[in-house]
Amino acid sequence: MDFERKLLLAEMIRFGDDGAKRVRFADGRVNIGGNPHRVLRRASSTDGVLRLINANPELIEGREIFASGINSDTDPDGSPTALARTALCQQLWQRNVAPPSCLVCNRPVSDAKAHLVEVDEEDIDPAVGLVHGLCLRPTHRVMGQLRSELFETSPHLKDFDYNTWFRVRPTGQGVFNSKESVSRGPVLIGWKPDRDRYTFGTWGVAHELEDGRRYYLRNRGRVQRYSRAGALEAAGTMNEHIAGALLRDDPFCVGRDDTFGLYSHLVRVAGGSQPVRVGEAFVVELDRATMIAHRTTENYYAPLVVLIDRVNDVRFTLLGSFVLLTDPLAMSDAGANWTAAGFDVPELATVLIESDDQFDAFVAGAFLDGTGVVVDPRFDQKQTLVGGAVVEQFSAVAQL
Repeated sequence: MDFERKLLLAEMIRFGDDGAKRVRFADGRVNIGGNPHRVLRRASSTDGVLRLINANPELIEGREIFASGINSDTDPDGSPTALARTALCQQLWQRNVAPPSCLVCNRPVSDAKAHLVEVDEEDIDPAVGLVHGLCLRPTHRVMGQLRSELFETSPHLKDFDYNTWFRVRPTGQGVFNSKESVSRGPVLIGWKPDRDRYTFGTWGVAHELEDGRRYYLRNRGRVQRYSRAGALEAAGTMNEHIAGALLRDDPFCVGRDDTFGLYSHLVRVAGGSQPVRVGEAFVVELDRATMIAHRTTENYYAPLVVLIDRVNDVRFTLLGSFVLLTDPLAMSDAGANWTAAGFDVPELATVLIESDDQFDAFVAGAFLDGTGVVVDPRFDQKQTLVGGAVVEQFSAVAQL
């Protein structure tokens, strides 16, 4: 008899009256009467198993199915042992230290095909929690399926941390918030490690603008702090640059979103207001209220998502650069563009960069490995980069 072509759909009572296990699961098999049998799927009810089969019809393709019900007139779910097990499962769920994360891969769960499972297997600590559809193991006892309209509308984001994203996005991405207003082509984003966090000075550098406003010199969206001597030196250097720019008839200005730069650059910003010229730099003493009032963003670069080649478990690259996105919901459209450009795009996963500290570590590591970093890249049919932002060392961008 060809047992590989036959399947048994069996209802079984897991525990005896004394609470001892009647069936045991281990290494993808169930031990019944001393004989191990391979398990394809497991659920808390027959209807649950049938739903799993309907979702994965390849499991039964070409096989003959035999069904075996419980040989008892009593309600197995109402026995004292079953009720005690239900209470234990509730306790295991309450003790789950990361309920939104997968019990297998520990990644966030945002998968419309995710399951709520009980881990009940020999030599494995019992647990109750969520698993991704792809992480489901045969011996996981499926008790339910995760339902979310948001997950249904974004099926490509199976392991995305929505809670963290919605928390940090409103106060982040300062450098990217206006990048799409640049009239043509990809833009360069300068990066250098953030050392201002180690500065405790109470002096700053400011400019009076032609329209009467005061502009404070900033770094990563925050008022830059100096010692008094450092502020005097920075103001002197800034005034040298201002004088040189005036001689070139390209003055320093403040443009849209308080962006500071040369007139020739700011005037190219589509839809922006006319740039306002800055006056000479001068030293000012700072206080907390001033620094809070003139802070434009909490995170200058973050949050961003890093794309991961899910099959090979490596960071996804295009033309030698790691790929990041400012909007995870745009991942499907971005992938369509890359595919149309002739790139081989695997199934992608995401890792969230939620702070500038994490972004600094990511970029420093990439540059150390000789790998580029590109954000929201778009290509034409010749694989020429036509949109997005290329992250470069600040010193290289400043020389352009």
